[in-house]
Amino acid sequence: MRISTRRILCLALALITVFSAAAISAGAKVTSNFPNTTPKQISISGAVSGKQGTDSANLGIVQNIKAQSYYTDKISLSWSALDGAMGYNVYYKSLDTAGAKLALLTSTKSTSVTMNNLTAGSKWEFEICGYTIVNGVVCEGKTTVYQTGTKPEDVPGMWLTRASQHIWFRWTRVSKADGYYIYRKDSSSGFKKIKDFTASDTEFEDTGSSVGNTYTYRVEAYINVGGQTLTGGYNELIAVDGLCAPGNRGSMSMISKAYLRWSENDYADGYEIQHSSDQKTYTTLVSTYKTFYNTPRFNNGTHYFRIIPYAVRNGKKVYGTYTKMSLYISDTAYGEYVGTTYVAICIESQYMWYYKNNNLVVSTSVVTGNYNSMDTPKGYHSVQSKASPCTLVGDGYVSYVDYWIAFIGSGYGIHDASWRSEFGGEIYKGNGSHGCVNTPYNAVQTIYNNISVGTPVIVY
Repeated sequence: MRISTRRILCLALALITVFSAAAISAGAKVTSNFPNTTPKQISISGAVSGKQGTDSANLGIVQNIKAQSYYTDKISLSWSALDGAMGYNVYYKSLDTAGAKLALLTSTKSTSVTMNNLTAGSKWEFEICGYTIVNGVVCEGKTTVYQTGTKPEDVPGMWLTRASQHIWFRWTRVSKADGYYIYRKDSSSGFKKIKDFTASDTEFEDTGSSVGNTYTYRVEAYINVGGQTLTGGYNELIAVDGLCAPGNRGSMSMISKAYLRWSENDYADGYEIQHSSDQKTYTTLVSTYKTFYNTPRFNNGTHYFRIIPYAVRNGKKVYGTYTKMSLYISDTAYGEYVGTTYVAICIESQYMWYYKNNNLVVSTSVVTGNYNSMDTPKGYHSVQSKASPCTLVGDGYVSYVDYWIAFIGSGYGIHDASWRSEFGGEIYKGNGSHGCVNTPYNAVQTIYNNISVGTPVIVY
């Protein structure tokens, strides 16, 4: 009598340990009588061994093998009961490993089996056959082969790489994927498949996008096995064609701060400003609709910034590509050391700060000289004199103020302006001062009572 050593060992192990499992996408290829062309013999504990037998019971082949459901880490199979079969032997091998050998997964009286702890996107082949006992010898019927796999992983990440003229984006490669499907949705239609990529591709250019339009993209990975395509979950990206990185308009370091300036994007509703000191971790400083921003004060050193335009769609921010800037921040202005007590005035933001011994005493909106005609001079200045009250006399005007702080000779200074009810914004473009810094009453009063002649006044 000659019994297959492999079958005896595998079945003996199966009586001790049974793996479990789950499945992936729809059906798979079923092939009868492969690779076995004749019945097999196998010994089962408790059966009487005898001379080599044949499938005298004429067991048929296992029918209707199918995956019950689809997962990334298990495969579950079921099949129809086979008349005359006492049980079923289930063998398996990996299709991802060249030359892999069949091994026994389980010997069971059930018509289903599950194999667990699998890798996402893995491919497998199963042989299932019925068995019975003939003259004391356990004989297998002919086998049916079923090929299937586990679902590939969800695409873990997508990011925009370009948004001018066309939309470009990339995604993170999925291990074991055979390819990727790209879907697109716009304001006039639902999702449509627009591209089928091979596994080596992880970037897409949408040459069919139009400037100003909003698109939603989905990318899902797939594998091909057993004549079927199994897909994983998708990742999603929303993009606006034209929402691209703004240009740098001369950003600079100014007295321990970064003064960031960028060009306007026609499709942006605002801009998010992010900061990092190591280019690894970025934190959001502010969201603003303006095209400039004075940061908080930083320690001396190189600092990194991102200017990210965004558009609001359905109440949510849709981000475009961003501009990266790096600036060396120092406690100087116009190349000169400033110290810990100073006034800083930003023309573009129409804002003023007064620091005393590194403590912020006043921060306020102001109105500076009328734009392009009586501009307040930029540069490193200092307090020349103080007066309270004071009468200001100029070409065609006389103004009475309670607080006067001159910083360029006696012609330019910081003072209250009782004739104004609003400060800041773009008032200075058309209704600015004669060159002085018009300041809310309480703010200039506080500065006046806490500032000394010689204190630096930095205008930029």
